[in-house]
Amino acid sequence: MAVESCCQPASKQHASSWSIAAKQSNQLQGESSMADATLTEKQAAELIRMLATDDDFRNLFENKPAKALFKLGIPAETIVDLNAMCLCPAALAGKSLFKEASEKMDKSVLTATTSMQTPKMSMPA
Repeated sequence: MAVESCCQPASKQHASSWSIAAKQSNQLQGESSMADATLTEKQAAELIRMLATDDDFRNLFENKPAKALFKLGIPAETIVDLNAMCLCPAALAGKSLFKEASEKMDKSVLTATTSMQTPKMSMPA
């Protein structure tokens, strides 16, 4: 699936397609290229929450993942640099699985932040 079809005007579609194709060709030929982009923790958490709760977003993500990510607020530059396999339409797991994952993420963040010790300073009298 081409990211540019949902994120850029038609006049830029072909140029971006060539850019993606060239990047993939270089990887197949063993040439070094930049690493695939990744979502931030905040973006990933929001994606999982939306997949757990929003049927319209889930439908969009199943059919046009890049468009769904763009709608979520992920910059087009990040989407274009994601691993191409991440942008292929595919059936999703049930909402309950995403809800469980979201709850686990929230719990781990809460556990990590509540276990932090406040630094203490002692000042000479």
